[in-house]
Formats: sequence, structure tokens, C-alpha cells
Amino acid sequence: MDGIIRRYLWEKWIKVKLINEGKLKFKVSSIITVLLQKSQDKWHRSEKGAWTRRLIPQIEPWLSRKHDETTFHLSQTLSDHGYFSKYLHFIAKNEDKRCWYCDEDDSPEHMLEPENVISVMLKSAESWDIVVAYISEVLLSKEDERRLLRAY
Repeated sequence: MDGIIRRYLWEKWIKVKLINEGKLKFKVSSIITVLLQKSQDKWHRSEKGAWTRRLIPQIEPWLSRKHDETTFHLSQTLSDHGYFSKYLHFIAKNEDKRCWYCDEDDSPEHMLEPENVISVMLKSAESWDIVVAYISEVLLSKEDERRLLRAY
């Protein structure tokens, strides 16, 4: 997600630069501000990605973060996919959508606090690494458990 938005902003900036043949009439920061607002508006209008939008309601802090390694497991969690029973049930790979340990729906929301997880991650590289390590550990254990269940 973040790569797409960054690419979009870069492409728009290049187009403006080419149109003006190097004679930008606006400061680059003004252009970026306008593009971010357009991206934010598009983000809010989208019918897809409700979970991701709930986690990242404002895209500017996400795009301007200093630490940006987005792992496979983080992407799976941010997109509401991966080895969560709710998603596996949705794609007909699991009989039910409940957690293997309790009766709640097993989804990223089951393991994270959606209201503050992103703000915690964005505070520092250390916070980012801690949350990403936690997510990876949980999803790796889910993958292992699923393999064990399939073996029997």
C-alpha cells in the first residue's frame, strides 16, 4: 500500500515538473501537500481496505515515517489476510472463523488494538521492530499450527 501511494506521488510530481519544463511555479512542498490531500480523499472514498483504513486513517504519517521495512507478515496483517481463521474461512480454507484457542473470530483485530497499533509503531524504529516481531511470531505460529492440523 505505502509503495503504491509513494509511487503515485512521485509520478504526479514528475508530470508537473515535465509540464512546466523545470520551471515549477509551485514549491515542491505545496505540490506534495496537494497530492497528499488528493490521495487522502481517494483513500477515504475507497470501498476496499476497510480494515487497513481503520488502522491507518491518515496516510501522511504512514508515508513520512522514518523506519519503513514492511514485512510479509505485517502486510498480511494490515490487509486482513494471512493465517487468520476468519480470512481462511472466507476463502473456504477453514471450516470456521473462530480462534483455535478461544471462541472469538480470529482476525488481526483479535491480536492487535486497532485504535493505537499504528501510532505505537510510528513512534520509533524500536517500537516498529517490536510490533513487527510480535506480528511475525504470531503468524509463524499460526502457520505451524495449520501445518500440524493438516497433517492429521
